[in-house]
Amino acid sequence: MNSNLSDLKAETLRFFCLHWNRESIGNTPPEWSEPYTFVGPVPNHEKQGVYALLASNDVCYIGVGASRNYGKYAGHGLGARLNKYLRVREGKRNIRDSERPYQLINQWKEKGIDQIFTLGFEKEQSYLSYALEVFLIIRFPHLHNIIKPGQ
Repeated sequence: MNSNLSDLKAETLRFFCLHWNRESIGNTPPEWSEPYTFVGPVPNHEKQGVYALLASNDVCYIGVGASRNYGKYAGHGLGARLNKYLRVREGKRNIRDSERPYQLINQWKEKGIDQIFTLGFEKEQSYLSYALEVFLIIRFPHLHNIIKPGQ
């Protein structure tokens, strides 16, 4: 059974109901971005968090873009991770970053991925990125994720 964006948002809300303590954290949990249009930087590129790849509104893959904030990976997050999936369109390198068009690498283009959504955490809560990724992968067993928790 496939899952769509509404399912993704509902399960994310379920995760936050279980794991987000507003009294101690002091703010509301992050929300999923609008779909990335493949122009300019990905939403939440400067944050650590979780991303979802969708094909025709079906969630196909859930991933995490987070680092432990030390060594050569300090500050790496969603932007660094998703840049491994994206390439600047042919002949478009000299365009300003905010207007630069991107395309998916073949692996994801062949799977029909046409939307990317991100959910970025503030630095103090970025450790929850890993937990949310695992939570969602368990809830959506049909995903293309190679490594599945508990298998």
